[in-house]
Amino acid sequence: MKILFKLALFAILTILGGVAFIRYTYNCSWKESFDIADEFVNDLLDSNRRS
Repeated sequence: MKILFKLALFAILTILGGVAFIRYTYNCSWKESFDIADEFVNDLLDSNRRS
C-alpha cells in the first residue's frame, strides 16, 4: 500500500512539475498551462491509438 501511495504521489508531482514548467517557459496563466498540458496528453494518447 505504501508503494502505491508513493507512485501516486510521484505521478502527481511529475504532472504538476510539467505544468509549472509550461507556465514559466511560455509565461502564461495556470489555466492556460493546464490546457496546454491537457492537449499534450490527449495528443499523446491519440497517437498511441492510431498505431
